Amino acid sequence: MMLSVVMMNRKVEAKEDTSYQMTGYGITIGGTKDPVLESFKSYQLEGQIFSDKQLRNIYLSMERKVGYSYKSISKPVTHGISGLRTRYYDLSSMNFTDLFKIENYTPGEYRLYFAIDNVDGQGFSKYIYFSIGFDERTFVHELYRCVLDREPDQKGFDDNLNALTSGRISARGLARAFYQSPEFKKKNLNNDQYVRQLYKGLLGRYPDTEGYNNWMAWLNRGDGDYRDFVLEQFLNSPEFENRCRNFGVNY
Repeated sequence: MMLSVVMMNRKVEAKEDTSYQMTGYGITIGGTKDPVLESFKSYQLEGQIFSDKQLRNIYLSMERKVGYSYKSISKPVTHGISGLRTRYYDLSSMNFTDLFKIENYTPGEYRLYFAIDNVDGQGFSKYIYFSIGFDERTFVHELYRCVLDREPDQKGFDDNLNALTSGRISARGLARAFYQSPEFKKKNLNNDQYVRQLYKGLLGRYPDTEGYNNWMAWLNRGDGDYRDFVLEQFLNSPEFENRCRNFGVNY
């Protein structure tokens, strides 16, 4: 089974050749075309399944690498296959919209758990490993997705990408512009939402308890507006600088 993910502004590639043919139980994954996951376009897994007995269920779940292990980031999906004599199944008839919204994933290492069985309980399972890479295009795309909560318009994306790659603006300057934009301010976030947005948009993670409590204490002081001050602390943090380095952008 070959996995290839292509989406707007970035390419997601399989980590290995996952070609496999089931033997013994009469279930074959593959056929006349390679299974392809095109998440941004259709969220479909394409390919063909053959079995010498009636197929029953397909099981799928998505996991992300955290440290040295993988943790589930989606609810497991069980897809029942109907039909009294269903020994062949075309995966392109399935639509995993809720599971495969990979354009919502942050860069990192992932794996898809795929399993199928037949009426005798015989089956096959495999992990398909892939990664979402870091580059300038992804950095800009992440700002739109994580800060403004939307996909980029093409002109805005091109203008911001050109400004970043030409050196007219630094990664810090571009991120600052997103957080200080009228569009972001119209979101009218409370302090809790604002801090969580900074962690998500600039550090690409959920807040740790100690850090979250520290920034909330600043914002809840009651003797002024400290949002720009907190923003600058995030922009000048070693963690954000390291993240920019991973993306290959000018900090």
